[in-house]
Amino acid sequence: MAQNLLSLIVTLLAVFGCLALLARLGRALLRVGLNAATATAVSGFAEVSERRGDITGVVARRAAQDTLRRARRVENAWALGYLLLLAVPLFGGFAREAYAVFSLLWFLPDRHVRPRLDPAHPGAAVQAGQAAEPATGERFRVEIGTRKR
Repeated sequence: MAQNLLSLIVTLLAVFGCLALLARLGRALLRVGLNAATATAVSGFAEVSERRGDITGVVARRAAQDTLRRARRVENAWALGYLLLLAVPLFGGFAREAYAVFSLLWFLPDRHVRPRLDPAHPGAAVQAGQAAEPATGERFRVEIGTRKR
């Protein structure tokens, strides 16, 4: 009886672990896709800035492209790692136990899906909890519900 109960618990944990890995893999692939779309948009903006002769805009957008390219490499590595964590236990014969351990991934925080760029410094990503300043360098505050007369 106790053996069957423990087997059931390990099986349930393995299902939750597999779902956790699939969710993380999906989020990593979503980040790769969004990052590629953002990089494409930034390269288009860089071309427009180049045609208009805005050298500062070109340099800033090229720096943003470099940041996005590095982030895409990191996200590709994370996606490959999650894919390996899904595949290796299956072929190794220890899938149920490994996936049961991976169920702990539900307790670990995940990164943001969307890459955030700092508009003041387009080549630098905004750190979590850090507010971005506008490109003019001035700080501003939005007050909701108040109107100047």
